Amino acid sequence: MNRIYALLDKIRRQMNKRLSLLFFFHPVDEKKVMFFSSRGTYDCNPGCIADELVKDPSYKLIWVCKKKENLTDTDFPERVVPIEISTLRFYKEAMTSKVWVDNAAVIGYTMFYKKKEQRMIQTWHGSMGIKRFDTSKDKKWIRKMKKSASWTDYIISNSSFESGLYRNTFWKDTPILEYGHPRNDEFFDDEISQKKIKYAKEKLDLDDSYKYCLYAPTFRDDNDTNAYIKDYAGICEALKKRFGSEWKIIVRKHFMTGDIKRNETVIDASDYHDIQDLLLVCDAGLTDYSSWICDYALSGKPGFMHCSDYDAYTNERGFLFPLNRLPFPIARSEEELIGNILSFDEQKYKTDVNRYLKEMGCLEKGTASKKTAEKIKEICSNE
Repeated sequence: MNRIYALLDKIRRQMNKRLSLLFFFHPVDEKKVMFFSSRGTYDCNPGCIADELVKDPSYKLIWVCKKKENLTDTDFPERVVPIEISTLRFYKEAMTSKVWVDNAAVIGYTMFYKKKEQRMIQTWHGSMGIKRFDTSKDKKWIRKMKKSASWTDYIISNSSFESGLYRNTFWKDTPILEYGHPRNDEFFDDEISQKKIKYAKEKLDLDDSYKYCLYAPTFRDDNDTNAYIKDYAGICEALKKRFGSEWKIIVRKHFMTGDIKRNETVIDASDYHDIQDLLLVCDAGLTDYSSWICDYALSGKPGFMHCSDYDAYTNERGFLFPLNRLPFPIARSEEELIGNILSFDEQKYKTDVNRYLKEMGCLEKGTASKKTAEKIKEICSNE
């Protein structure tokens, strides 16, 4: 059966390559930029770069959606054109765009050719990082990552640690743009953050009488969900005792994760387009090994980690460094997590966050979107 799937995938890829050849000799539009995101929704670093470029009406901005239903999402700015992946329109736009912006290995899965005059910017979707991504057991993913990396002309970094990580994985010789991550600019711009908070509260119908804790765990290679939190009510009660007010949990499961247990204390935001908005809305953060918690450190708000399958995950994927380097209290059980919440020391946490950001060589200044947009304009104008 695996051989049949492999054969069908090979046929599909060859057909897609032939589709792209239909437009190979079409001229590249020097003012056209195509954006790819791992979810296919308007989010992450590519979305923030598009928000900056949309200010200049001379640029044509194309967003690649993975699902047909995302074409009608209300999240797209007026001048960003959503198209469906792997359609004839997609290949025409891809082969005539001057710059591609990707935050994962989406391009590696999309079979077409890269012309010598085209450029690709990789933004990645992590932040300083926790878990290793070059040890995935998904050999197809590794193969696609290597292809995507071979096409990358520039990659964006937010820290000296992340730059070193790139050099030691897939981007050994790729020029690194140490701008910070565009998606983190919101932590430095009150106008942008308030606008996004208002939008997210309206979308999720959040009640201002509650405080909210974001729970967003990462996936497991075997899609097992046994390590995920179950006692949401107990966590809400601990948060209430320690920080006051009534609490609810906003759950955003990874798109590669199976279903997660929920109850009346939970708001499901798994389909919300951009996790960065949720970092702004929530008053506390909780994950297992997902790197969004590293972004969250920039907010100064309390962050916690629940790592009940630490040993198994170490064997499955592994970590970039010992987890005790992180500033977030780490628990091996839900009981320990509740204890960490109740004993949370704000001053120690603040000191630990500052120490962690300094050790990582954090470069975030709130200017990454603008700098990346300027780089794209430079590419479009000078090459």
